[in-house]
Amino acid sequence: MSARLILRKLAVLLFLAPVWLSGCLKAVTVDGDYLRGPVSFARPEGWRVLRNYRWLGGSHVILDSREMNASLAVELLPAGKKADDLPMGLLAEIIVGNLGRSHGVETLVSAEYNVVLADRLAIAMVGTRRHGPRLCDFTALVARTSDKLLLLHLFSPPGTIQTFAPVMETVMNTLTLPGEPVPPTNMELP
Repeated sequence: MSARLILRKLAVLLFLAPVWLSGCLKAVTVDGDYLRGPVSFARPEGWRVLRNYRWLGGSHVILDSREMNASLAVELLPAGKKADDLPMGLLAEIIVGNLGRSHGVETLVSAEYNVVLADRLAIAMVGTRRHGPRLCDFTALVARTSDKLLLLHLFSPPGTIQTFAPVMETVMNTLTLPGEPVPPTNMELP
């Protein structure tokens, strides 16, 4: 191998070393009981930040409550041109129905609603998910931003999803997208 090629490889390694050593960047910073970042919201009482990272243009925050055996995920994901062309209801069905599908997770949606999330019209779905012998209830909300998809998922033990309505209300009522333009006031489904 030539000295020039070795120097190039060394330069690339030195350039990428800080990224590898620092791990993934944080999606949000914790400011007391408020999480601030591309997706900002109040952390429900008794819930801890389990995962917090930015990766491939997306922001991923996962909270959990050990006492209640539940988890809550807030994600801001890049959306492609194909996502813009789909009706919101169909897009939500595709996203929620395919979460974990490649790992054998089956999703059964029992109800679907239109709601407002971060000043945007969103589709809310409730139902159950099964992975082998394990079963859980879920609530999932999907909304569009200018070029991303906003997802909010809550997973809980069977028969307990109603217990978490105050948790969802806390997050939904405080969730903002500081880096996104304010949507038009017309709240019709595209």
